[in-house]
Amino acid sequence: MATIHFKKAFTMSLDEVRAGIEQLGKALEKDQGMKYSWENDNKVVFQHKAAKGYVAIKGNEVELEIKLGMLYSAMAPLIKNKISEMAEQYIV
Repeated sequence: MATIHFKKAFTMSLDEVRAGIEQLGKALEKDQGMKYSWENDNKVVFQHKAAKGYVAIKGNEVELEIKLGMLYSAMAPLIKNKISEMAEQYIV
């Protein structure tokens, strides 16, 4: 099992960051079948057949942690690159 940690600083307002996380969650739910829910105003937990984890707003950073299942562990570098690309699109 592999774990991916990712942090990205942002300059957007908190409402804009939350909206970006929500938009991303909806897109991943529709396209990939991922399930997500807001644990509180600043943290989303998610689960997919291949992974589980969270996205949290901490100060002026967004922090993501994903625990990949064994079948997807070898793809961790590719997944981290994709996360980075998506973060650039949704969170500034």
